[in-house]
Amino acid sequence: MPECRIDHHEEDGSRSATAALVVSGALTLSVVVALVWLSGRGLDLTDEGYYLLWLSEPGRYAASTSQFGFVYHPLHVLLGGDVALLRTVNVLLVLALAWVLAHQVLTRLAGWRPEARWQALVCSAGLATTATGVFSLGLLTPSYNSLSLQGLLVAVTGVVLVVSGAAGDRATWVGWVLVGVGGWLTFLAKPTTALALAVLVAVVLVAAGTVHLRGLAVAALTAAGLLLLTAIAIDGSVAAFVRRLRDGTDLLAALDGGHGLGAALRWDAYEPSLAQAGVLVAVAAGTALATLAGVAHDVRTQVTCGLGAALVVGLAVWGTRGDADVFVVADPFSASLLLGLPLAGLGLLLLLGGRPAVRRITRAQWAVAGLLVLLPHGFAFGTNNDYWRVAGQAAVFWVLLAVVLVAPLAGRPRFRWVLAPLLLGAQVLAVLVVLPAVVAPYRQPGPAWQLDAPATVRGSGLTLHPAVARHLGDTTAAVRAAGLEEGEPVLDLTGRSPGLLHAWGAHAPGQPWLFGGYPGSAEHAAAALATVPCDELARAWVLTEPRGPRRLPASVLATFGATPRDFTVAASWTAPREVTRDAPQPQQLREPVRDPAAAEEACRRARDGSR
Repeated sequence: MPECRIDHHEEDGSRSATAALVVSGALTLSVVVALVWLSGRGLDLTDEGYYLLWLSEPGRYAASTSQFGFVYHPLHVLLGGDVALLRTVNVLLVLALAWVLAHQVLTRLAGWRPEARWQALVCSAGLATTATGVFSLGLLTPSYNSLSLQGLLVAVTGVVLVVSGAAGDRATWVGWVLVGVGGWLTFLAKPTTALALAVLVAVVLVAAGTVHLRGLAVAALTAAGLLLLTAIAIDGSVAAFVRRLRDGTDLLAALDGGHGLGAALRWDAYEPSLAQAGVLVAVAAGTALATLAGVAHDVRTQVTCGLGAALVVGLAVWGTRGDADVFVVADPFSASLLLGLPLAGLGLLLLLGGRPAVRRITRAQWAVAGLLVLLPHGFAFGTNNDYWRVAGQAAVFWVLLAVVLVAPLAGRPRFRWVLAPLLLGAQVLAVLVVLPAVVAPYRQPGPAWQLDAPATVRGSGLTLHPAVARHLGDTTAAVRAAGLEEGEPVLDLTGRSPGLLHAWGAHAPGQPWLFGGYPGSAEHAAAALATVPCDELARAWVLTEPRGPRRLPASVLATFGATPRDFTVAASWTAPREVTRDAPQPQQLREPVRDPAAAEEACRRARDGSR
């Protein structure tokens, strides 16, 4: 009789777990459809304008620390510069790489052998949706952040293959190559994150006992070889590429915006609100209770744990009723709620397996667990923003940590019931973390569904807010009437309008975005313009925002021998509140009036005098 009861329980559990995977698949599809839909909506004229200028003409800029523009430029060319398609491909690439990693963690590192292959594929696809946290601000355009995450996903996939395989087998060698490729991509995205990755991977390999000199040589030679080819492709020589990196570092230092290595070596305090802390605990407790309800044999335990899970979730929802920032805007700590899942995983390991299960965690699994818990902060390393906020964009690694923690339970028939609540909880939280991208997309005047004005920006069909669409259309018509043609240089002194230059087809001398609002903005602009040939600056137009809060001073013009009197107003307009995000601001496009030869000579004299 007891055996019958267990069989029935297993049969019911199998059906329930299958139902959970079906729900997971539906959630995965919903996330993909939502992000593809979002790819055609909105355009941020600051950050995204910067990304698009970089992607379209990366070769124009002689100094840079991140080379994401060069990496994505072939994709930009292949897709004809279509912004919506660029975003869609970027989203799908992140999801695909996360899917591969999650599948390797589930089947190789955790050792899960599902009844059918589709179960592992659906489960890993569901876990992969948590990688969309990198798009939580609604910035889907390829950037250094997306490339950094993609590089980390590739590198960690390689680490999993190395530590979970036998020395010398084919998968292990593939893993070493992937470690090198991932390191190379991460370096091109963010050298500081690549440094953190190198240190963490080295520690993990030593801790896992899988240090293999030939394997390390393969990884190092792969990364070095790709970097050598990249240096030659971008600048023609290693020396010129090193000079690019050095000058790019100097530019960031001149900005004085907290991007330096010294400022990066810090630990930001984790200070969630009371409601957020409550939700974090509720995520852990609710997931654990839901799992216990699924694996319990007796009805009383099932009902008790099920009601407990429902009560905890209900209290969490009630607790956030007056704190909408937890989910509705890009709160610094909303993505860190996913930390509740590894906490739940640890609790389940102790409750269901006890000390014997903890002892079954292999050396390799402990090593990878350490990598996964620290890597989101490696992703954030070097940013001038709060580390916890940025780390949340790479919370997919925390979710996979939960899978590693319950790995000792993988051999049990009811392992699928351990995975189901973790999986569905992760996906629901991922949706809540990405919700700001739809409800309050970054620097957009309203929710994504209120962006309902069709517009064509440089041949890209987008749906924008009516005021933004009208502003782009009117300014493009105005600058064309003033005589500005595509491909001409425009010096943006507004400090915040690279997206306008992209819409006009102009190029930005020195850097894609001359950042305004930082202590060293003027010095940064001067250093960037010093890399531009004088003949280009001699014919550059100037975009100004006379009363703008981030405007650059007119003294920047003196760095190439010009003054405001050397330009005349060719077109003017008022940027609406929906574009400036504060008060409407008058803007002017000013045309150079000096003789180009005289302007070029004045530039040379100014540079000679500054030496």
